[in-house]
Amino acid sequence: MKLSMWMIANRICALEPELYIEEDAPICLRSARMAYATDCVHVYQSGADAVCQGIGGKIVLRDMDCQQAFEIIQSVFDIYDDWISGLLPVAGTEDYQRIVDESRQIFQNPVIFLDGDNRVLALSSQYGEKDIDREWEHLCRYGYSSLDYIQKFRRTYSQNDFYIKNKAQLFSLGPELDNCVTMSVAVYYDNLFCGRINVLETDRKLNLGDIQILEILASHLSPYLGAMRYRQNQDFHQNIFQDLLQKQNIPATVLEERLHWQLGYMKWKPEDLFCLLTLHPERKDFSPDLLILAGNQLRKLFPQTSVFTMEDHIVMVCDQEKNAMENLFAVLREYLLVNHFAAGISLPFRRLEKLRYYHQQALAAVSYGQRENRKSSVCDFYDYALSYIIEISDQEALICACHPDILALAEEDSKNHGDRLNTLCTYLNMERSLLNTAKALYIHRNTLVYRITKIIDSLHYDIEDVYCRDYMKMTFRILKLFSRL
Repeated sequence: MKLSMWMIANRICALEPELYIEEDAPICLRSARMAYATDCVHVYQSGADAVCQGIGGKIVLRDMDCQQAFEIIQSVFDIYDDWISGLLPVAGTEDYQRIVDESRQIFQNPVIFLDGDNRVLALSSQYGEKDIDREWEHLCRYGYSSLDYIQKFRRTYSQNDFYIKNKAQLFSLGPELDNCVTMSVAVYYDNLFCGRINVLETDRKLNLGDIQILEILASHLSPYLGAMRYRQNQDFHQNIFQDLLQKQNIPATVLEERLHWQLGYMKWKPEDLFCLLTLHPERKDFSPDLLILAGNQLRKLFPQTSVFTMEDHIVMVCDQEKNAMENLFAVLREYLLVNHFAAGISLPFRRLEKLRYYHQQALAAVSYGQRENRKSSVCDFYDYALSYIIEISDQEALICACHPDILALAEEDSKNHGDRLNTLCTYLNMERSLLNTAKALYIHRNTLVYRITKIIDSLHYDIEDVYCRDYMKMTFRILKLFSRL
Protein backbone atom coordinates (compact mmCIF):
# COMPACT_ATOMS: atom_id res chain seq x y z
CA MET A 1 0.00 0.00 0.00
CA LYS A 2 1.43 3.39 -0.99
CA LEU A 3 1.45 6.24 1.52
CA SER A 4 2.01 10.00 1.61
CA MET A 5 4.18 11.92 4.04
CA TRP A 6 1.01 13.19 5.75
CA MET A 7 -0.27 9.66 6.26
CA ILE A 8 3.04 8.70 7.87
CA ALA A 9 3.07 11.81 10.08
CA ASN A 10 -0.42 11.04 11.40
CA ARG A 11 0.66 7.62 12.68
CA ILE A 12 3.67 8.96 14.62
CA CYS A 13 2.11 12.13 16.04
CA ALA A 14 2.65 10.82 19.60
CA LEU A 15 6.43 11.19 19.03
CA GLU A 16 5.92 14.94 18.46
CA PRO A 17 7.83 15.06 15.16
CA GLU A 18 8.76 18.26 13.36
CA LEU A 19 6.89 18.38 10.06
CA TYR A 20 8.10 20.06 6.89
CA ILE A 21 5.48 18.63 4.53
CA GLU A 22 3.89 20.26 1.49
CA GLU A 23 0.12 20.73 1.66
CA ASP A 24 -0.43 18.56 -1.41
CA ALA A 25 2.09 15.79 -0.65
CA PRO A 26 1.04 12.90 -2.95
CA ILE A 27 0.44 9.21 -2.25
CA CYS A 28 3.47 7.59 -3.89
CA LEU A 29 5.72 6.12 -1.17
CA ARG A 30 6.20 2.34 -1.21
CA SER A 31 8.35 1.71 1.88
CA ALA A 32 11.19 3.05 4.07
CA ARG A 33 14.89 2.77 3.12
CA MET A 34 18.15 3.70 4.84
CA ALA A 35 19.63 4.45 1.43
CA TYR A 36 17.97 6.60 -1.21
CA ALA A 37 15.50 4.75 -3.47
CA THR A 38 12.84 6.02 -5.87
CA ASP A 39 9.35 6.43 -4.32
CA CYS A 40 10.60 5.49 -0.86
CA VAL A 41 11.11 7.32 2.43
CA HIS A 42 14.87 7.89 2.89
CA VAL A 43 15.75 7.68 6.60
CA TYR A 44 19.17 9.07 7.58
CA GLN A 45 21.04 10.54 10.54
CA SER A 46 21.57 14.29 10.88
CA GLY A 47 23.53 14.97 14.02
CA ALA A 48 21.49 13.73 16.99
CA ASP A 49 18.31 13.63 14.91
CA ALA A 50 16.76 11.22 12.43
CA VAL A 51 15.42 12.68 9.17
CA CYS A 52 12.73 10.96 7.09
CA GLN A 53 12.82 12.42 3.58
CA GLY A 54 10.20 11.60 0.95
CA ILE A 55 8.37 13.10 -2.02
CA GLY A 56 6.39 16.00 -0.62
CA GLY A 57 8.56 16.89 2.38
CA LYS A 58 10.38 15.58 5.40
CA ILE A 59 9.83 14.60 9.02
CA VAL A 60 12.44 15.23 11.72
CA LEU A 61 12.56 13.04 14.85
CA ARG A 62 14.68 14.82 17.45
CA ASP A 63 17.26 12.88 19.46
CA MET A 64 16.57 9.55 17.76
CA ASP A 65 18.84 6.95 16.28
CA CYS A 66 18.54 6.44 12.52
CA GLN A 67 17.96 2.66 12.88
CA GLN A 68 15.15 3.18 15.40
CA ALA A 69 13.52 5.81 13.15
CA PHE A 70 13.72 3.45 10.15
CA GLU A 71 11.95 0.68 12.08
CA ILE A 72 9.22 3.10 13.20
CA ILE A 73 8.60 4.41 9.67
CA GLN A 74 8.57 0.89 8.17
CA SER A 75 6.12 -0.23 10.87
CA VAL A 76 3.75 2.55 9.68
CA PHE A 77 3.68 0.94 6.23
CA ASP A 78 2.99 -2.44 7.87
CA ILE A 79 0.19 -1.03 10.04
CA TYR A 80 -1.64 0.45 7.05
CA ASP A 81 -1.11 -2.73 5.01
CA ASP A 82 -2.45 -4.96 7.80
CA TRP A 83 -5.45 -2.64 8.32
CA ILE A 84 -6.51 -2.58 4.67
CA SER A 85 -5.91 -6.29 4.05
CA GLY A 86 -7.94 -7.10 7.17
CA LEU A 87 -10.90 -5.01 5.99
CA LEU A 88 -11.84 -7.10 2.95
CA PRO A 89 -12.97 -10.36 4.62
CA VAL A 90 -14.78 -8.35 7.32
CA ALA A 91 -16.53 -6.16 4.72
CA GLY A 92 -17.71 -9.34 2.98
CA THR A 93 -19.61 -10.30 6.14
CA GLU A 94 -20.95 -6.72 6.52
CA ASP A 95 -19.45 -6.46 10.01
CA TYR A 96 -19.23 -2.66 9.75
CA GLN A 97 -18.94 -2.21 13.50
CA ARG A 98 -15.58 -3.99 13.49
CA ILE A 99 -14.39 -1.93 10.53
CA VAL A 100 -15.40 1.32 12.25
CA ASP A 101 -13.71 0.39 15.53
CA GLU A 102 -10.48 -0.59 13.76
CA SER A 103 -10.63 2.57 11.63
CA ARG A 104 -10.91 4.66 14.78
CA GLN A 105 -7.32 3.62 15.57
CA ILE A 106 -6.20 4.92 12.17
CA PHE A 107 -8.02 8.27 12.25
CA GLN A 108 -7.77 8.74 16.04
CA ASN A 109 -11.21 10.38 15.83
CA PRO A 110 -14.85 9.16 15.89
CA VAL A 111 -15.95 7.37 12.70
CA ILE A 112 -19.52 7.01 11.35
CA PHE A 113 -20.74 4.66 8.61
CA LEU A 114 -24.11 5.51 7.02
CA ASP A 115 -25.99 3.74 4.23
CA GLY A 116 -27.62 5.53 1.30
CA ASP A 117 -30.67 6.40 3.43
CA ASN A 118 -28.61 8.04 6.20
CA ARG A 119 -29.16 5.00 8.41
CA VAL A 120 -26.32 4.24 10.81
CA LEU A 121 -24.42 1.08 9.90
CA ALA A 122 -21.88 1.58 12.68
CA LEU A 123 -20.46 4.21 15.05
CA SER A 124 -17.16 4.18 16.93
CA SER A 125 -18.02 2.25 20.08
CA GLN A 126 -15.25 4.00 22.04
CA TYR A 127 -17.56 7.02 22.49
CA GLY A 128 -20.70 7.24 24.57
CA GLU A 129 -24.03 8.76 23.52
CA LYS A 130 -23.31 12.14 25.13
CA ASP A 131 -19.54 12.28 24.49
CA ILE A 132 -19.55 14.43 21.34
CA ASP A 133 -22.56 16.58 20.33
CA ARG A 134 -26.33 16.60 19.80
CA GLU A 135 -26.15 14.98 16.36
CA TRP A 136 -23.98 12.14 17.68
CA GLU A 137 -26.53 11.63 20.46
CA HIS A 138 -29.32 11.50 17.84
CA LEU A 139 -27.35 8.96 15.77
CA CYS A 140 -26.78 6.76 18.82
CA ARG A 141 -30.38 6.96 19.98
CA TYR A 142 -32.33 6.73 16.73
CA GLY A 143 -29.89 5.16 14.27
CA TYR A 144 -30.40 7.90 11.64
CA SER A 145 -29.12 11.36 10.83
CA SER A 146 -31.64 13.91 12.05
CA LEU A 147 -33.61 15.68 9.34
CA ASP A 148 -32.78 18.98 11.09
CA TYR A 149 -29.07 18.25 10.68
CA ILE A 150 -29.46 17.38 6.98
CA GLN A 151 -31.48 20.52 6.28
CA LYS A 152 -29.05 22.80 8.10
CA PHE A 153 -26.13 21.14 6.34
CA ARG A 154 -27.76 21.70 2.95
CA ARG A 155 -28.28 25.35 3.74
CA THR A 156 -24.53 25.64 4.40
CA TYR A 157 -23.28 23.55 1.47
CA SER A 158 -24.68 22.71 -1.95
CA GLN A 159 -25.82 19.25 -3.04
CA ASN A 160 -22.87 19.12 -5.45
CA ASP A 161 -20.38 19.75 -2.65
CA PHE A 162 -21.87 17.07 -0.42
CA TYR A 163 -22.24 14.34 -3.05
CA ILE A 164 -18.95 14.49 -4.97
CA LYS A 165 -18.26 10.91 -6.01
CA ASN A 166 -15.75 9.07 -3.75
CA LYS A 167 -13.92 12.32 -2.90
CA ALA A 168 -13.33 13.06 0.79
CA GLN A 169 -13.73 16.65 1.95
CA LEU A 170 -13.51 18.70 5.13
CA PHE A 171 -16.69 20.58 6.07
CA SER A 172 -16.70 23.37 8.65
CA LEU A 173 -20.23 23.22 9.98
CA GLY A 174 -20.17 26.05 12.47
CA PRO A 175 -21.62 26.29 16.00
CA GLU A 176 -25.22 25.80 14.80
CA LEU A 177 -24.41 22.17 14.03
CA ASP A 178 -22.08 21.63 17.02
CA ASN A 179 -19.16 19.99 15.18
CA CYS A 180 -16.49 22.40 13.96
CA VAL A 181 -15.08 20.08 11.30
CA THR A 182 -16.39 16.87 9.71
CA MET A 183 -14.49 14.89 7.11
CA SER A 184 -16.91 13.10 4.80
CA VAL A 185 -16.90 10.99 1.65
CA ALA A 186 -19.94 10.00 -0.43
CA VAL A 187 -19.35 6.37 -1.46
CA TYR A 188 -20.49 5.35 -4.95
CA TYR A 189 -20.43 2.05 -6.78
CA ASP A 190 -21.23 1.98 -10.52
CA ASN A 191 -22.69 5.52 -10.19
CA LEU A 192 -25.04 4.31 -7.41
CA PHE A 193 -24.83 6.37 -4.21
CA CYS A 194 -24.59 3.65 -1.59
CA GLY A 195 -23.39 5.24 1.64
CA ARG A 196 -21.23 7.75 3.47
CA ILE A 197 -18.26 7.64 5.82
CA ASN A 198 -17.76 10.54 8.24
CA VAL A 199 -14.87 11.29 10.57
CA LEU A 200 -15.38 13.93 13.28
CA GLU A 201 -12.51 16.17 14.34
CA THR A 202 -12.52 15.81 18.13
CA ASP A 203 -9.31 14.14 19.38
CA ARG A 204 -6.81 15.13 16.65
CA LYS A 205 -6.78 17.83 13.98
CA LEU A 206 -7.61 16.38 10.55
CA ASN A 207 -5.33 16.98 7.56
CA LEU A 208 -4.61 15.83 4.00
CA GLY A 209 -3.35 12.46 5.23
CA ASP A 210 -6.78 11.73 6.73
CA ILE A 211 -8.49 12.75 3.50
CA GLN A 212 -6.21 10.44 1.53
CA ILE A 213 -6.72 7.43 3.78
CA LEU A 214 -10.49 8.00 3.91
CA GLU A 215 -10.65 7.89 0.11
CA ILE A 216 -8.67 4.64 0.14
CA LEU A 217 -11.07 3.21 2.73
CA ALA A 218 -14.06 4.28 0.62
CA SER A 219 -12.63 2.67 -2.52
CA HIS A 220 -12.17 -0.66 -0.73
CA LEU A 221 -15.66 -0.64 0.83
CA SER A 222 -17.45 0.63 -2.27
CA PRO A 223 -18.28 -2.82 -3.80
CA TYR A 224 -19.66 -4.12 -0.50
CA LEU A 225 -21.77 -1.04 0.23
CA GLY A 226 -22.92 -1.12 -3.40
CA ALA A 227 -24.06 -4.74 -3.11
CA MET A 228 -26.04 -3.89 0.03
CA ARG A 229 -27.63 -0.84 -1.61
CA TYR A 230 -28.60 -2.90 -4.65
CA ARG A 231 -30.40 -5.40 -2.40
CA GLN A 232 -32.22 -2.55 -0.64
CA ASN A 233 -33.37 -1.13 -3.99
CA GLN A 234 -34.52 -4.57 -5.10
CA ASP A 235 -36.60 -4.95 -1.93
CA PHE A 236 -38.32 -1.60 -2.41
CA HIS A 237 -40.98 -1.60 -5.07
CA GLN A 238 -44.20 0.30 -5.64
CA ASN A 239 -46.85 -1.81 -3.94
CA ILE A 240 -50.54 -2.30 -4.49
CA PHE A 241 -51.37 -0.07 -1.52
CA GLN A 242 -49.78 2.91 -3.26
CA ASP A 243 -51.61 2.06 -6.46
CA LEU A 244 -54.92 1.84 -4.58
CA LEU A 245 -54.48 5.43 -3.44
CA GLN A 246 -53.29 6.75 -6.79
CA LYS A 247 -55.50 4.81 -9.22
CA GLN A 248 -59.28 4.82 -9.03
CA ASN A 249 -59.96 1.76 -11.17
CA ILE A 250 -58.00 -1.49 -10.87
CA PRO A 251 -59.65 -4.55 -12.45
CA ALA A 252 -61.04 -6.86 -9.74
CA THR A 253 -58.99 -9.88 -10.85
CA VAL A 254 -55.77 -7.85 -10.97
CA LEU A 255 -56.53 -6.28 -7.58
CA GLU A 256 -57.19 -9.66 -5.98
CA GLU A 257 -54.01 -11.16 -7.39
CA ARG A 258 -51.80 -8.20 -6.38
CA LEU A 259 -53.32 -8.00 -2.89
CA HIS A 260 -52.67 -11.71 -2.45
CA TRP A 261 -49.04 -11.24 -3.50
CA GLN A 262 -48.54 -8.15 -1.32
CA LEU A 263 -50.01 -9.84 1.75
CA GLY A 264 -47.73 -12.83 1.17
CA TYR A 265 -44.72 -10.55 0.78
CA MET A 266 -45.53 -8.75 4.05
CA LYS A 267 -46.53 -12.03 5.76
CA TRP A 268 -49.94 -10.54 6.57
CA LYS A 269 -53.30 -12.31 6.52
CA PRO A 270 -56.45 -10.96 4.80
CA GLU A 271 -58.46 -11.36 8.00
CA ASP A 272 -56.01 -9.29 10.09
CA LEU A 273 -56.97 -5.89 11.48
CA PHE A 274 -55.20 -2.95 9.80
CA CYS A 275 -54.86 0.79 10.25
CA LEU A 276 -53.43 3.55 8.06
CA LEU A 277 -51.40 6.58 9.10
CA THR A 278 -50.41 9.68 7.19
CA LEU A 279 -47.37 11.73 8.26
CA HIS A 280 -47.12 15.40 7.33
CA PRO A 281 -44.03 17.65 7.68
CA GLU A 282 -44.84 20.75 9.71
CA ARG A 283 -42.02 22.88 8.27
CA LYS A 284 -42.78 24.82 5.09
CA ASP A 285 -39.21 24.44 3.76
CA PHE A 286 -39.38 20.62 3.82
CA SER A 287 -38.13 19.46 0.40
CA PRO A 288 -39.49 16.44 -1.57
CA ASP A 289 -36.19 14.55 -1.32
CA LEU A 290 -36.24 14.95 2.47
CA LEU A 291 -39.73 13.44 2.46
CA ILE A 292 -38.37 10.43 0.55
CA LEU A 293 -35.48 10.19 3.00
CA ALA A 294 -37.89 10.27 5.96
CA GLY A 295 -39.95 7.54 4.29
CA ASN A 296 -36.82 5.39 3.93
CA GLN A 297 -35.97 5.97 7.58
CA LEU A 298 -39.47 4.94 8.69
CA ARG A 299 -39.32 1.85 6.48
CA LYS A 300 -36.18 0.76 8.34
CA LEU A 301 -37.58 1.71 11.77
CA PHE A 302 -40.82 -0.22 11.16
CA PRO A 303 -39.95 -3.13 8.84
CA GLN A 304 -43.30 -4.87 9.45
CA THR A 305 -45.28 -1.94 8.06
CA SER A 306 -45.76 -0.80 4.46
CA VAL A 307 -44.34 2.73 4.05
CA PHE A 308 -44.41 4.86 0.91
CA THR A 309 -44.41 8.55 0.02
CA MET A 310 -47.18 10.47 -1.69
CA GLU A 311 -46.88 13.99 -3.11
CA ASP A 312 -46.68 15.86 0.19
CA HIS A 313 -46.94 13.21 2.92
CA ILE A 314 -45.90 9.71 3.96
CA VAL A 315 -48.31 6.78 4.26
CA MET A 316 -47.89 3.87 6.68
CA VAL A 317 -50.13 0.80 6.48
CA CYS A 318 -49.91 -1.29 9.65
CA ASP A 319 -51.08 -4.79 10.45
CA GLN A 320 -52.24 -4.51 14.06
CA GLU A 321 -51.90 -8.26 14.50
CA LYS A 322 -48.17 -8.14 13.60
CA ASN A 323 -47.21 -4.95 15.46
CA ALA A 324 -47.36 -4.15 19.15
CA MET A 325 -49.20 -0.91 18.44
CA GLU A 326 -48.43 0.62 21.83
CA ASN A 327 -44.69 0.17 21.22
CA LEU A 328 -45.03 1.32 17.61
CA PHE A 329 -46.75 4.54 18.65
CA ALA A 330 -44.22 5.17 21.42
CA VAL A 331 -41.35 5.07 18.90
CA LEU A 332 -43.36 6.91 16.24
CA ARG A 333 -44.37 9.77 18.53
CA GLU A 334 -40.73 10.36 19.44
CA TYR A 335 -39.78 10.33 15.73
CA LEU A 336 -42.59 12.79 14.91
CA LEU A 337 -41.53 15.15 17.69
CA VAL A 338 -37.83 15.11 16.81
CA ASN A 339 -38.41 15.52 13.06
CA HIS A 340 -41.41 17.91 13.23
CA PHE A 341 -44.18 15.79 11.71
CA ALA A 342 -47.90 15.60 12.41
CA ALA A 343 -49.72 12.31 11.88
CA GLY A 344 -53.29 11.17 11.31
CA ILE A 345 -54.55 7.66 12.04
CA SER A 346 -57.56 5.97 10.49
CA LEU A 347 -60.10 3.69 12.11
CA PRO A 348 -59.08 0.03 12.27
CA PHE A 349 -60.31 -1.96 9.27
CA ARG A 350 -60.10 -5.34 7.53
CA ARG A 351 -60.99 -4.66 3.89
CA LEU A 352 -57.76 -3.54 2.21
CA GLU A 353 -59.52 -2.90 -1.10
CA LYS A 354 -61.24 0.05 0.69
CA LEU A 355 -57.85 1.54 1.59
CA ARG A 356 -58.48 4.93 -0.02
CA TYR A 357 -61.37 5.64 2.35
CA TYR A 358 -59.13 5.04 5.35
CA HIS A 359 -56.48 7.21 3.73
CA GLN A 360 -59.11 9.97 3.57
CA GLN A 361 -59.82 9.42 7.25
CA ALA A 362 -56.18 9.88 8.26
CA LEU A 363 -55.91 13.03 6.14
CA ALA A 364 -59.14 14.36 7.66
CA ALA A 365 -57.88 13.66 11.19
CA VAL A 366 -54.82 15.88 10.63
CA SER A 367 -56.99 18.58 9.07
CA TYR A 368 -59.44 18.55 12.01
CA GLY A 369 -56.54 18.51 14.48
CA GLN A 370 -54.99 21.57 12.85
CA ARG A 371 -58.33 23.41 12.91
CA GLU A 372 -58.57 22.81 16.64
CA ASN A 373 -54.87 23.60 17.23
CA ARG A 374 -54.44 20.20 18.79
CA LYS A 375 -51.08 19.84 20.53
CA SER A 376 -50.71 16.06 20.13
CA SER A 377 -48.49 14.92 17.25
CA VAL A 378 -50.96 12.12 16.40
CA CYS A 379 -54.57 12.94 15.51
CA ASP A 380 -56.95 9.97 15.76
CA PHE A 381 -59.81 9.97 13.24
CA TYR A 382 -62.05 8.33 15.86
CA ASP A 383 -62.13 11.64 17.74
CA TYR A 384 -63.43 13.47 14.65
CA ALA A 385 -65.60 10.78 13.07
CA LEU A 386 -68.94 12.48 13.80
CA SER A 387 -67.76 15.76 12.25
CA TYR A 388 -66.52 13.84 9.22
CA ILE A 389 -69.81 11.95 8.87
CA ILE A 390 -71.76 15.21 8.93
CA GLU A 391 -69.56 16.70 6.19
CA ILE A 392 -69.01 13.71 3.90
CA SER A 393 -71.46 12.72 1.16
CA ASP A 394 -69.85 9.62 -0.41
CA GLN A 395 -71.80 6.51 0.66
CA GLU A 396 -68.80 4.13 0.81
CA ALA A 397 -66.78 6.70 2.72
CA LEU A 398 -69.64 7.01 5.20
CA ILE A 399 -69.81 3.26 5.74
CA CYS A 400 -66.04 3.07 6.24
CA ALA A 401 -66.30 5.93 8.77
CA CYS A 402 -68.84 4.06 10.90
CA HIS A 403 -67.95 3.00 14.43
CA PRO A 404 -65.52 0.05 14.14
CA ASP A 405 -67.10 -1.88 17.04
CA ILE A 406 -70.52 -1.67 15.40
CA LEU A 407 -69.16 -2.77 12.02
CA ALA A 408 -67.45 -5.72 13.70
CA LEU A 409 -70.70 -6.73 15.46
CA ALA A 410 -72.63 -6.41 12.20
CA GLU A 411 -70.14 -8.67 10.46
CA GLU A 412 -70.32 -11.27 13.23
CA ASP A 413 -74.14 -11.23 13.24
CA SER A 414 -74.15 -11.66 9.47
CA LYS A 415 -71.88 -14.71 9.68
CA ASN A 416 -73.52 -16.31 12.70
CA HIS A 417 -77.12 -15.10 12.21
CA GLY A 418 -76.84 -13.43 15.59
CA ASP A 419 -78.78 -10.61 17.22
CA ARG A 420 -76.06 -8.87 19.22
CA LEU A 421 -76.18 -5.67 17.19
CA ASN A 422 -79.93 -5.26 17.66
CA THR A 423 -79.49 -5.88 21.38
CA LEU A 424 -76.84 -3.16 21.70
CA CYS A 425 -78.81 -0.75 19.51
CA THR A 426 -81.93 -1.15 21.62
CA TYR A 427 -79.91 -0.85 24.83
CA LEU A 428 -78.41 2.47 23.73
CA ASN A 429 -81.72 3.81 22.39
CA MET A 430 -83.27 3.01 25.75
CA GLU A 431 -80.56 5.12 27.40
CA ARG A 432 -79.04 1.92 28.82
CA SER A 433 -82.11 1.11 30.91
CA LEU A 434 -82.07 -2.67 31.51
CA LEU A 435 -85.75 -2.76 32.38
CA ASN A 436 -86.94 -0.88 29.27
CA THR A 437 -84.53 -2.76 27.00
CA ALA A 438 -85.71 -6.15 28.30
CA LYS A 439 -89.30 -5.13 27.65
CA ALA A 440 -88.53 -3.92 24.12
CA LEU A 441 -86.72 -7.16 23.28
CA TYR A 442 -89.24 -9.39 25.06
CA ILE A 443 -86.57 -11.15 27.12
CA HIS A 444 -85.94 -11.63 30.84
CA ARG A 445 -83.83 -8.99 32.56
CA ASN A 446 -81.21 -11.55 33.67
CA THR A 447 -80.88 -12.79 30.09
CA LEU A 448 -80.32 -9.21 28.94
CA VAL A 449 -77.69 -8.58 31.62
CA TYR A 450 -75.76 -11.66 30.44
CA ARG A 451 -75.99 -10.62 26.76
CA ILE A 452 -75.06 -6.98 27.35
CA THR A 453 -72.11 -7.94 29.55
CA LYS A 454 -70.78 -10.26 26.82
CA ILE A 455 -71.26 -7.58 24.15
CA ILE A 456 -69.57 -4.83 26.19
CA ASP A 457 -66.62 -7.12 26.96
CA SER A 458 -66.10 -7.63 23.22
CA LEU A 459 -65.96 -3.89 22.46
CA HIS A 460 -62.66 -2.07 21.94
CA TYR A 461 -64.07 1.37 22.84
CA ASP A 462 -65.55 2.55 26.14
CA ILE A 463 -69.35 2.61 26.07
CA GLU A 464 -69.30 4.78 29.19
CA ASP A 465 -67.98 7.61 27.02
CA VAL A 466 -70.73 9.93 25.72
CA TYR A 467 -68.96 10.50 22.40
CA CYS A 468 -68.65 6.74 21.89
CA ARG A 469 -72.39 6.22 22.44
CA ASP A 470 -73.29 9.10 20.10
CA TYR A 471 -70.94 7.70 17.47
CA MET A 472 -72.51 4.24 17.82
CA LYS A 473 -76.05 5.64 17.52
CA MET A 474 -75.07 7.59 14.42
CA THR A 475 -73.61 4.40 12.96
CA PHE A 476 -76.88 2.54 13.56
CA ARG A 477 -78.73 5.26 11.64
CA ILE A 478 -76.26 5.24 8.72
CA LEU A 479 -76.36 1.44 8.38
CA LYS A 480 -80.14 1.45 8.56
CA LEU A 481 -80.35 4.28 6.03
CA PHE A 482 -78.25 2.34 3.54
CA SER A 483 -79.94 -0.99 4.37
CA ARG A 484 -76.74 -2.41 5.88
CA LEU A 485 -78.56 -3.71 8.98
